[in-house]
Amino acid sequence: MGLPISEDDFPGPDINNTHNLPQIAKAIMSGNISIQDDCAFLLRRLFEAAPDIKPAIQQVIDLGLASKLVCLLQQGHKPTAQQDTAVALGDIVGKGTCAQAKVVVDAGAIPALVNLLRSQTAHRELARDAALVLGIIASKSITCRDAVLASGAVPNLLMQMKMFNDLFTLNVVSGTLEKISEENIESGLFYKAKPSLQPLSDLLLYDGRGIENDADEILLQEMISNVCWALYNLCHNKSDEVIATVMNASTLLRLLELSVNHLQEAHDPASFIIGDLAERNEIWFQPI
Repeated sequence: MGLPISEDDFPGPDINNTHNLPQIAKAIMSGNISIQDDCAFLLRRLFEAAPDIKPAIQQVIDLGLASKLVCLLQQGHKPTAQQDTAVALGDIVGKGTCAQAKVVVDAGAIPALVNLLRSQTAHRELARDAALVLGIIASKSITCRDAVLASGAVPNLLMQMKMFNDLFTLNVVSGTLEKISEENIESGLFYKAKPSLQPLSDLLLYDGRGIENDADEILLQEMISNVCWALYNLCHNKSDEVIATVMNASTLLRLLELSVNHLQEAHDPASFIIGDLAERNEIWFQPI
């Protein structure tokens, strides 16, 4: 059985290509795994090509594809197809409305993405995409963020940092943790985020191994900025006990170094942390 849609149906960035969506939907709804995989790729390509993605997103939702895409995300026979599906879901959430994002969340996307992080057999790129999409979901609204926190995403994100200790993965995971920490976390959920404090503090002292070019240096700067913002959000207005878990002499020295370097992306959040600590109690600076 041949693929009902070929890449030739995508001549360029033309929104009229959304006329293919009913055919893509029919193929994804079919029981043919090979066709489903190929059409997940075509859906991703369509989202990338469309200059105005919102009508396409609404059509995908109207066609009932959200829940089917979440099912495809959990089929482990072809990681590249899972990646295409994860990216497509990320586009729906990130570029769609809050109502459209809610459809994806209600379809079970969050636990499916967390399961990809939890899987010991997940490919590095797939796990990274899963972490990225969780960050996109968390940044959509406080309700979405709380749902990501409640799902147990944080320990699985931290596991990815240990399993794939490359700069690209560290940047993505730290960015997701930063998005999870945005806005005030209710006390009943803070314990879900708290385990990230020490790993984030350790990451602040990243020694730059693996830096080979300017692109790597940009990734490093972004990662350190993510870490500082996450630490600021997690420690702001928290108890001395919480702050004490991360604020050792090495961490404080690093924050001071970042706070006086205006060329660093992390200058602002590092300065905010130092200001917070100084305002609360100068005792934090006694070790240095």
